[in-house]
Amino acid sequence: MTITRKFVGICSALIWCICFTVNGERHIIPEPDKELKEYIEQAAFDMNHDFNRTLLRRTTNASVYNESSVDRIFHDFYIEYDGKEISLFDLQMTADLSPQLTRSVPNMMYAYLDTALEWSTITVDGSYAFYDDPGSPDALAVTGKLRLIWTNAKAEGRIAFRPLDKEDSFLSTNYNLNFTADSFTMLFLGDAPSQKVNATIHTASKRINSRLQPDLFWKLQEDLRSLVDKILKSKSMAQMFGNNEEVSKKYRSFLQENQDLANKFTDELLSSLQKILIKTGYWRASIPNINKNFTKQIAFLTAWGNLSLFDGTAQNISSIKRTSNFSLITADNIELSGYLTFEDLSAYYKHYKAKVWNFRPTGEVVARASKNSLYVKLLVKKDEKSAIGLKLLGYDLKVRVDHIDVQATGISFLLNWLLSLISTSITNNFKVEISRSIEKNLRDIMNTILRSKL
Repeated sequence: MTITRKFVGICSALIWCICFTVNGERHIIPEPDKELKEYIEQAAFDMNHDFNRTLLRRTTNASVYNESSVDRIFHDFYIEYDGKEISLFDLQMTADLSPQLTRSVPNMMYAYLDTALEWSTITVDGSYAFYDDPGSPDALAVTGKLRLIWTNAKAEGRIAFRPLDKEDSFLSTNYNLNFTADSFTMLFLGDAPSQKVNATIHTASKRINSRLQPDLFWKLQEDLRSLVDKILKSKSMAQMFGNNEEVSKKYRSFLQENQDLANKFTDELLSSLQKILIKTGYWRASIPNINKNFTKQIAFLTAWGNLSLFDGTAQNISSIKRTSNFSLITADNIELSGYLTFEDLSAYYKHYKAKVWNFRPTGEVVARASKNSLYVKLLVKKDEKSAIGLKLLGYDLKVRVDHIDVQATGISFLLNWLLSLISTSITNNFKVEISRSIEKNLRDIMNTILRSKL
C-alpha cells in the first residue's frame, strides 16, 4: 500500500474530522433572528463611518506606537553566496511605524474589519560581516553598518474581533492580512566597503530580502494590535444598539455561538490530525543537513574550521494545540481561521562534528522551538448532497518559529562559543528549511484529505 492510499484509508476512517459534527451531533451554522439581524445591519451602517473616522485619526498619530511592546529586534542570520558568507546581526527597526489607513469596513455580523493599510517607508539598521573565504585562516573579514529600506509596504485583509468577557468593549483576535512591499534597497552607513564587497552584497539583496521580509511583515502585523485594540476598546454594544440591553445580550450570545462552534470543530480536527500524524509516522520529518565553513573572531583570536550537522529530524509535529479562539466567517463559503502551536516541537541532529584548529568535537544536538505558531485557515462549503452536509474546499497554513533553545553534547569549556555558532546555524535553518519540512508533512495529510473527496 502506498503512503497516499494509506492516508486515504486512515482519513476515511476518520471522516467525521472534517465535518461540523461534534460529539456525535450535527451542528448548524448560527443565524441571527430577524430582529437581531436588523439591528446588526443598522449598527454596521452607523459604525462604518465611525470606525473609519477613528482609525484615520489614530493612524496619523505616531504617539500611539510609543506604547507598542512588539519586539523590533531580528534574529542574526547569514546567507552563503558564491562561496562567500554574508552575516547580518544587531538588526532592529528604527523609524516610526505609523500606517496610513486606506480602507476599514466593519462587518458586525461576523465581527471582523475588512482593512487595508500602507506604510510609506520602513527602515531596519544593523551590522554586517563579509567573509570571502569562510573556513580559511586567511579569510578576509569586512565589517560595517548598513540600512535596509522597504518602501510602500501594504497590508490588506481581515482583522477579526470579539466582545470582551467582563466589559462592554471589543478586542482583536485573528489577523488574516496579506503583506506586500513595492521595493527593497540597502545602504551602507559610514565607510563603504570595496567595490567587490559592495557588488556581492547587493547581488545577494534578493535573498536577504526574502529571508528578512516574513519576519518584518509579522512584526508589522503584531505592531498593529496595540493600535487596533485601542480603537476596539473604545467601542461598545451599548453604543452600537442604542443602549438596548436585550439586543446586546443576543448579539454577544450569537457571536459566542459562532466562536464556540469554530473552536469545537478545530479541536476535533486537531484530535484527528494528531492520530493521523502518529499513525503514518508523520509526527516527525527529515530535515536538511547543515554543512558550514566558518571564520570567527574570538576576542583577540581568529577561529576557523567547519561545522556539520546530519541525520536530523523535526520531532513532535503531532503536539499541536489551539492557542486562540478561532474565527468563523460565512459568505459564499465558510472560513475558519486562527492560531495553533506545537507544544514540544524540536529539531534533533543525531550527529554533529566540528573542526576547530586541532579540536574535533562531536556529539548530538537538540533544538527546541520554545516559541512558535501555526496559522491555519480552512475553507468549508455547505454540501446538501454530502451525508455530512459540508465539504472541505481548501486550506492555508504557515509555521513560524520565534525562539529556539539549543543544547549540544561534546563541547568543552574552551569551545563554549561553538554552541553559539551551532545555535545560529540551526536558527537560520529552522526559519526556512526546517519549517518547510514541517509544513510539507502537514500539507501532505491535508492534500490527501482533499483528494479523498470526503
